[in-house]
Amino acid sequence: MGHSVRGAPDRAMGHIRLSAPNWDIRRSYGARIAFLIAAYYLAAHLGYAFRFSGPVAAIVWLPVGVGIAGLYTFGLRLWPAVVVGDLLVNNYSALPVGAAVSQSFGNLLEVVIGAVLLRRFVSSRAPLDTASSVAGVFAALTIATAVSAIIGPLSLAVHNVIPASSLPRVAGTWWLGDFTGAAIVLPLVLAFSTPSPHDWLRRHIVEAALMLVTLIALSAVGAQVGGPSSYLAFPVLIWAGFR
Repeated sequence: MGHSVRGAPDRAMGHIRLSAPNWDIRRSYGARIAFLIAAYYLAAHLGYAFRFSGPVAAIVWLPVGVGIAGLYTFGLRLWPAVVVGDLLVNNYSALPVGAAVSQSFGNLLEVVIGAVLLRRFVSSRAPLDTASSVAGVFAALTIATAVSAIIGPLSLAVHNVIPASSLPRVAGTWWLGDFTGAAIVLPLVLAFSTPSPHDWLRRHIVEAALMLVTLIALSAVGAQVGGPSSYLAFPVLIWAGFR
């Protein structure tokens, strides 16, 4: 990330300061808000285009990764962008307004908790360079996505969108979709936030191209055939997230 390590001593002031990442709102706050809303919106519609997402739950929900990455990188005060982005992508034809607002609240908590845990337990200098850092990233995602997987399905049951008997199944699908989306997007953002992403890309350009072509091909097959074939792209997506 190119910042000081969290909690590094401030020798001039004689105390510990939290210096990275910067949480302050600067002049570019409005631009960052607009950028994060647009990224969140596009990520949701990318999922809709590849049929990763439905009106109730998604097998892959990419916006959660965008939201956590945005708040981790630019600061927690960009949370209004997550709210606006989430409200824009809700399917109001299939959801009562109360259920949609409750889901957006759960999604906001999920993103904020994920960003806070990452800032607290994962090094900002090299978040993917050690096994402990990678484990910290995935532990943070596991905890954060569980929050939305509880609030979202409960809001659907309360508003009679789903029967109470289907809560465990919907919650499991919800958690898996959010976790997978975060696990795809966040490592990619973290990797390209390090000082030398272009060096990595030059060394792995063939691998990156093959991943992209394979992903497009498998997603097209899944969209045409449907059923279990919709999951064909999962291994490529997860591998891309790790790489």
